[in-house]
Amino acid sequence: MKEMFTKKENLKNILKRYLNDLIFHNMGKVKPMYRDVFGIDFGEIGWLFEAIVCRHHCVHRAGYDKDGKKVTISKQSLETLMVQSSGSRYFCGSLFWASKPKQAANT
Repeated sequence: MKEMFTKKENLKNILKRYLNDLIFHNMGKVKPMYRDVFGIDFGEIGWLFEAIVCRHHCVHRAGYDKDGKKVTISKQSLETLMVQSSGSRYFCGSLFWASKPKQAANT
Protein backbone atom coordinates (compact mmCIF):
# COMPACT_ATOMS: atom_id res chain seq x y z
CA MET A 1 0.00 0.00 0.00
CA LYS A 2 2.82 2.39 0.90
CA GLU A 3 4.46 1.69 -2.46
CA MET A 4 1.25 2.72 -4.28
CA PHE A 5 1.14 6.07 -2.48
CA THR A 6 4.84 6.64 -3.09
CA LYS A 7 4.40 5.99 -6.83
CA LYS A 8 1.34 8.24 -6.93
CA GLU A 9 3.25 11.07 -5.22
CA ASN A 10 6.22 10.53 -7.51
CA LEU A 11 3.96 10.69 -10.58
CA LYS A 12 2.46 13.91 -9.25
CA ASN A 13 5.95 15.41 -8.89
CA ILE A 14 6.99 14.27 -12.38
CA LEU A 15 3.87 15.83 -13.90
CA LYS A 16 4.34 19.04 -11.92
CA ARG A 17 7.98 19.31 -13.08
CA TYR A 18 6.97 18.64 -16.70
CA LEU A 19 4.27 21.33 -16.68
CA ASN A 20 6.54 23.83 -14.90
CA ASP A 21 9.26 23.26 -17.50
CA LEU A 22 6.88 23.34 -20.46
CA ILE A 23 7.12 26.47 -22.56
CA PHE A 24 3.50 27.17 -23.39
CA HIS A 25 4.28 29.05 -26.57
CA ASN A 26 5.88 25.89 -27.96
CA MET A 27 2.75 25.01 -29.88
CA GLY A 28 4.27 21.76 -31.17
CA LYS A 29 4.00 20.40 -27.62
CA VAL A 30 1.02 22.39 -26.37
CA LYS A 31 -1.38 21.67 -29.25
CA PRO A 32 -1.45 17.87 -28.76
CA MET A 33 -1.54 18.27 -24.98
CA TYR A 34 -4.71 20.39 -25.15
CA ARG A 35 -6.25 17.92 -27.62
CA ASP A 36 -5.49 14.90 -25.43
CA VAL A 37 -6.25 16.44 -22.03
CA PHE A 38 -9.08 18.90 -22.72
CA GLY A 39 -10.43 17.56 -26.01
CA ILE A 40 -9.71 20.94 -27.64
CA ASP A 41 -8.37 20.86 -31.18
CA PHE A 42 -6.71 24.11 -32.20
CA GLY A 43 -7.23 23.25 -35.86
CA GLU A 44 -4.84 24.63 -38.46
CA ILE A 45 -2.61 27.10 -36.66
CA GLY A 46 0.48 27.21 -38.85
CA TRP A 47 0.04 30.99 -38.92
CA LEU A 48 0.33 31.04 -35.11
CA PHE A 49 3.53 28.98 -35.18
CA GLU A 50 5.01 31.55 -37.60
CA ALA A 51 3.87 34.48 -35.46
CA ILE A 52 5.43 32.94 -32.34
CA VAL A 53 8.74 32.40 -34.15
CA CYS A 54 8.69 36.02 -35.33
CA ARG A 55 7.92 37.21 -31.79
CA HIS A 56 10.79 35.10 -30.48
CA HIS A 57 13.21 36.71 -32.94
CA CYS A 58 12.01 40.18 -31.95
CA VAL A 59 12.05 39.61 -28.20
CA HIS A 60 15.13 37.42 -27.80
CA ARG A 61 17.29 38.33 -30.78
CA ALA A 62 16.62 42.05 -31.14
CA GLY A 63 14.70 41.55 -34.39
CA TYR A 64 17.11 39.17 -36.11
CA ASP A 65 16.68 35.49 -36.96
CA LYS A 66 19.18 32.72 -36.15
CA ASP A 67 21.10 33.48 -39.36
CA GLY A 68 21.47 37.16 -38.46
CA LYS A 69 18.90 38.36 -41.01
CA LYS A 70 16.72 41.26 -39.92
CA VAL A 71 13.08 40.29 -39.38
CA THR A 72 10.68 42.56 -41.23
CA ILE A 73 7.13 43.08 -40.09
CA SER A 74 4.80 44.84 -42.47
CA LYS A 75 1.52 46.54 -41.75
CA GLN A 76 -0.12 43.91 -43.96
CA SER A 77 1.38 41.03 -41.96
CA LEU A 78 0.09 42.58 -38.71
CA GLU A 79 -3.38 43.09 -40.18
CA THR A 80 -3.41 39.49 -41.42
CA LEU A 81 -2.37 38.25 -37.98
CA MET A 82 -5.16 40.29 -36.37
CA VAL A 83 -7.73 38.72 -38.71
CA GLN A 84 -6.37 35.21 -38.16
CA SER A 85 -6.41 35.63 -34.40
CA SER A 86 -9.88 37.18 -34.29
CA GLY A 87 -11.29 33.84 -33.13
CA SER A 88 -9.08 33.92 -30.03
CA ARG A 89 -11.93 35.17 -27.86
CA TYR A 90 -13.87 31.99 -28.59
CA PHE A 91 -10.70 29.94 -28.19
CA CYS A 92 -9.92 31.45 -24.76
CA GLY A 93 -13.51 30.89 -23.67
CA SER A 94 -13.35 27.23 -24.64
CA LEU A 95 -10.11 26.82 -22.67
CA PHE A 96 -11.77 28.42 -19.65
CA TRP A 97 -14.75 26.05 -19.74
CA ALA A 98 -12.57 23.01 -20.44
CA SER A 99 -10.57 23.77 -17.30
CA LYS A 100 -13.66 23.67 -15.08
CA PRO A 101 -14.30 20.42 -13.22
CA LYS A 102 -17.19 18.38 -14.57
CA GLN A 103 -20.07 18.17 -12.11
CA ALA A 104 -22.09 15.02 -11.68
CA ALA A 105 -25.75 15.26 -12.67
CA ASN A 106 -28.21 15.39 -9.78
CA THR A 107 -30.34 12.26 -9.71
